[in-house]
Amino acid sequence: MLLDERRITQVLLNLITNAIRHTTRGGLIRVATRDRLEGTSARIEVSVEDDGEGIDEPDRERIFEPYVRASAKGASSVGLGIGLALCRRIVEAHGGSIRAESSTLGGAGFVFEWPRTPVAEEKDVDEIG
Repeated sequence: MLLDERRITQVLLNLITNAIRHTTRGGLIRVATRDRLEGTSARIEVSVEDDGEGIDEPDRERIFEPYVRASAKGASSVGLGIGLALCRRIVEAHGGSIRAESSTLGGAGFVFEWPRTPVAEEKDVDEIG
């Protein structure tokens, strides 16, 4: 399966927006990518971290369910609770996984990954048709 860049961009934007919403004023957000080798397969991993309140351990799996929001101390009730559920659905449709964890910055961290697949060949305009 080829990567649907529009959908993966949607995942990344959702996670960055959440990080901005939940970080401290003037705080830190970190976005990083890396290649991971697992035996003979390669995976791409993307992480988004913030220095906000974080997510309690019992909520880390539950927040990926539709209409569920984390109940961090001092967090506003912004959103419908469907963003992370949609992220999981998109990532899993690409053969990947997503998880919430503690951030090295002290807040929440989200990591999603999917198998590295060959990029579709781009064709010149003259070749299309």
